[in-house]
Amino acid sequence: MIRKRLGRFATIFTAASLALMVMGAGSVSAKNPTWTISVNRLPTSVAAGNDAGYFVTVENAGTSNVNAVTLTVTPSATPNATPTYFPGLTWLVGGPEVSCTSSGKLVCDLGTFEAGEKFTFTVAYHVPTGTTGSFDTTFSLQSASGNTGSDGGTGNHSRGDALIVTSSTGVNASQNFDAGFVVDDLSYSTTGSLGRNNKQTSSVDVTDTHLTVTVADGNEATTPTCDIAACNGAFGEWTTVSVPGNTNLIKVTLNIWGGSVPGGVTTDGIYLIHVPDVGPIQVIGDDASERCTPATGIPTNPQCVTVTKIGSNYRIVGWLFANGSIRGGF
Repeated sequence: MIRKRLGRFATIFTAASLALMVMGAGSVSAKNPTWTISVNRLPTSVAAGNDAGYFVTVENAGTSNVNAVTLTVTPSATPNATPTYFPGLTWLVGGPEVSCTSSGKLVCDLGTFEAGEKFTFTVAYHVPTGTTGSFDTTFSLQSASGNTGSDGGTGNHSRGDALIVTSSTGVNASQNFDAGFVVDDLSYSTTGSLGRNNKQTSSVDVTDTHLTVTVADGNEATTPTCDIAACNGAFGEWTTVSVPGNTNLIKVTLNIWGGSVPGGVTTDGIYLIHVPDVGPIQVIGDDASERCTPATGIPTNPQCVTVTKIGSNYRIVGWLFANGSIRGGF
C-alpha cells in the first residue's frame, strides 16, 4: 500500500450558510447563540507514529450572530504540533473564507459567526512514536469577549462562554497493527513485513473516507469461535475488520506467509473463512461460483475471493458484505 503523508496545513477553510436569517439589531442582542462542535475521528484507533485525523463540524444553531469568534485546536500530548490536513473530503462550497494560523496551536478566525451558519474541515496530527493509551485533542470555540465560565464550557449558550470538546483516539500497540488516517488510496493496513513472527498482513479498502475503519490481525483478544469443519484447515491469523455503517462491499486483502500454508495446498484449494459480527460462519471460495469474476477490479459475483501466489507467499483478496473476522483455509 502506498501511504501518503498529509500535506502541511493550508490557511483556507470554507463555510456555507444552512439557513438565511434576517434579524434586526434588537433580536440579535436579545438572544444568545447555541454553538455545537461535532468531531468524527478518522479512524477511531491508530498506531503510534501515524496520523490521527478528525472531520470537524462547527455550527451556530441560533438564534443570534456573534462577532470575532475563534476556534482553537490543541492536541494534549503535542500542544505545539504543526497540524496536517487534507482538503478533498468535504469542504462546503460558497460563503466567506475562514483564515487559520498554525504557529503552535491551530487557531481559526471564524469572524462573525452567523445564526444558522456551519463550518466543516478536516485536520490531523502526527501521533508520536511511543505514545500509549490514547491521543486526545481539544477543540475550543470562543468569542472575543472571553470566557466567563458561567456554563462550565459545556453548552455555550452565553456570548461570553467557551465551548470545549475533547476527542480521544485510541492508540493500538499491537505489533500487527499499523492503521492511521490514510489519504487518497482509502486503504487501512497492518504492518507490511511477512515472516515467522508476523504470518499475515491485512488491508481494507473502502469507498467512503468518513468511515472509521479498524483492521487488525494476530490479535488473540479478538479471536472468534469457529465451530465448523472448514475451520480445521485454517492457516495464517484471524484478521478483524470493522467498517461501521458500511453499506458497500468491503475489499479485504490478506497476505499470508508461505510457511504457514500446509505443503501441497494450491491456490485453487484455498478459500476464505468469514465469521461475521452477525450471522452464521461463511466459507467463501470453496465453490467455483465464489471465485471473483473478473479476478481484478470490482467483481460481478460478490461475495467472492481471488487467490494468487506471490513469490513463496499467498495473497487472498475477498469481497465481503459484512464486518467480522477473516482467515485463510483449505
